[in-house]
Amino acid sequence: MKKSLAIIFTAIMASFVVTSCFKDDPDNYDYPSYYSFATVSMSAEGEPAIQKCSFVTDDSKVLNPAQSAISLVKLRDQQRVVVYFSFLDESSYPEASEYDIKVYQIDTTIVTAPFANAANEEERRKIGDNSFSVNISPNTPTLSDSYLNICVGYLGLDRSKHKFTLVHQTDAPGTASRADFTLCYDDGGEAMGYDNWHWVSFPRSEFEDICAGKDTLRVYVKTRTSGYQQLNFRLKDSESQSSLARVN
Repeated sequence: MKKSLAIIFTAIMASFVVTSCFKDDPDNYDYPSYYSFATVSMSAEGEPAIQKCSFVTDDSKVLNPAQSAISLVKLRDQQRVVVYFSFLDESSYPEASEYDIKVYQIDTTIVTAPFANAANEEERRKIGDNSFSVNISPNTPTLSDSYLNICVGYLGLDRSKHKFTLVHQTDAPGTASRADFTLCYDDGGEAMGYDNWHWVSFPRSEFEDICAGKDTLRVYVKTRTSGYQQLNFRLKDSESQSSLARVN
């Protein structure tokens, strides 16, 4: 009798699991429509003061999360993030400067990295000469009027040991119409470990004077499998581009 009851109970539970797994129609799933690089803006409002979080995109649009679930993510003021979202009302985009959004995901694995000048190749190599990977699809490198954003990959256990620096070599500056840079990587002596992928963001204000009057920004990267490769960005186009991209 006990054995029969056990069999019946198992059958019921199996039926429940199958029903639970397939009860939702995939066509009715809710997905984000856009993603955008942004900087976190924290402010206190009301009495008593309530902490409010909003996101300022790289083209200065303000995105206000409509749900309290945003508080589940630990964010800090001026932190760089990628926000995946949908507009609550898209009719005023892109003319308006502020929007209410529904947040689906926040990628906080973005490092704001430094810029440096190097007099020559030897000095540049001392900053970082290890090879790494760059994701160009689906995480396409972008240049906005505020930041240069590149998704990088490397092996390691302690992310704090791995340093990326955007370097301008003054004895090889580029051409009359192009500013040349190298994305230097120092693995901190840790060349083994897990496969890490994250974004690095470089504030454009730190190298804007070098790009003045140029048409193109070129970034050389020392890849793990194909040697030195180059990423090219149109400087004039970047000033008019939206920081929002559609989720494919």
